[in-house]
Amino acid sequence: MTTTTSTPNGPLSRYLLHPNKENHAAFKAFIEAFHHLVTPAILIGSAVAILLLLRTTFRLLTNRKIAADARWLEIALPSKVDAKGATMLWTTLHV
Repeated sequence: MTTTTSTPNGPLSRYLLHPNKENHAAFKAFIEAFHHLVTPAILIGSAVAILLLLRTTFRLLTNRKIAADARWLEIALPSKVDAKGATMLWTTLHV
């Protein structure tokens, strides 16, 4: 009676028979997954950077416009402050 032996066909046997080939395939799969993750991350990061730049520019221009139209106002406080007078002063200043 003759017995035939078959070689195993699982991932471990493939790795033990050809370790460089399996390492290369794993590295290639890792690089492809890395590229699939990095490309959207770069695009999203660029979009966020552009939005932050636009927001900063808009705030800067708004602050410059407000500063250009602003007036400097000095208020000398009396020695004794009346509560009703202070309320009326602030309501007239912020109208």
